[in-house]
Amino acid sequence: MKWLNIFKKKAPSVTSFSQDNLFTSLNTPSIQENAGWVYMCVKLLATNTATLRYDLVNSKDEIVNNSTILNLLDMPNESFSFYDFAYIVASQLNLSGNSYWLKIKDNSSVTRQLVLLNPHSIVIKTKNSYEIDHYLYYGLQGQRQYLKEDILHFKLIDPADPVRGKSPVSAFAGILQLDDLAEKRHMASFRNQGIPSGILTLPPDHSKIPDISDAQKTLRESFQGVDNYNKVMVVSSNYTPTLTTAKTEFTPLSISPNDLKLLESRFFSKQSIQELFGISGALLGKEESSNRATAEAQKVIFIDNHVKPLMELIVRTLNRHLIHEIDASLKLDLVDPVPENRAELLDEVRAGVDRFITPNEGRIKLGYPPSSLPTMNEISRGFGGI
Repeated sequence: MKWLNIFKKKAPSVTSFSQDNLFTSLNTPSIQENAGWVYMCVKLLATNTATLRYDLVNSKDEIVNNSTILNLLDMPNESFSFYDFAYIVASQLNLSGNSYWLKIKDNSSVTRQLVLLNPHSIVIKTKNSYEIDHYLYYGLQGQRQYLKEDILHFKLIDPADPVRGKSPVSAFAGILQLDDLAEKRHMASFRNQGIPSGILTLPPDHSKIPDISDAQKTLRESFQGVDNYNKVMVVSSNYTPTLTTAKTEFTPLSISPNDLKLLESRFFSKQSIQELFGISGALLGKEESSNRATAEAQKVIFIDNHVKPLMELIVRTLNRHLIHEIDASLKLDLVDPVPENRAELLDEVRAGVDRFITPNEGRIKLGYPPSSLPTMNEISRGFGGI
């Protein structure tokens, strides 16, 4: 399993990597050789995480609209927008557990750009079991050493190794290997057009039969291939020439029980892959029994339990290792991606209007502009002369 070797490597080899290629670092063996359900699940997580919205606020929690930090985040470098940046970080975290970005600084040591590094070309050197000393990067120009402060390192914490991240893919490598083996078995069977339906054994002197080549050609054209799958071949005992009247023996074949179990296991391994990433079948559009209400409910759970934690990880890492280095008085606040429960909000406003909130406060809470029309209470007080 080539793609599983990325989790066994102790030191990377020199790899061909170019910043000019927008998604070079995503061309990992795990995508190239297992670009099925894993890719679909990672893509769904990454596209949702890339919609991350944030506010830059000061120490008084006031929103800041003009800052070089906002310019850096909007366009981390000449090739990436923030959407690309967040998409790649989320993808790499789920595939390798780590995402590394080199800080390009000006003469004042202020970060002006973030350059993507291939996570499979990084070796972390530590001072002890919990503290990073520096990074070694193996690129086109050979080995380069970077200080800890030069690298923006996103990681999914591994309790057994706090300095390095661990991805869901590496944690469940056995399930993914089973799915990969079943997929290869299925593809090999399809490419070979299935197992043969049987074996036709010819007599020892079959080479003397004059029509052997014509017979083989006829068999291939009439009974081999997907279009001719499962056809019944009928041969008359009076058929001539000699091939069909010679002493031949036909042995039927069928798929073995072990092969059937391997192919059936693909269904269960795909379910396990979905559970691994917290993605239901409805989110992938593969559950016919789900309706809009259940699909929306599953999406809210998915965003709350899986997408939002990724967004929070990205924001925390940016605050600690980038924003505070530029300006300690500023920070990013994540805009909650989980949609509000509209029904609960309506009930809350109904219960509060004319008790502890005004009608216009209720309208604003629901997202509507204030109204200049008088309320029913104001009208009734006017008629009462109070």
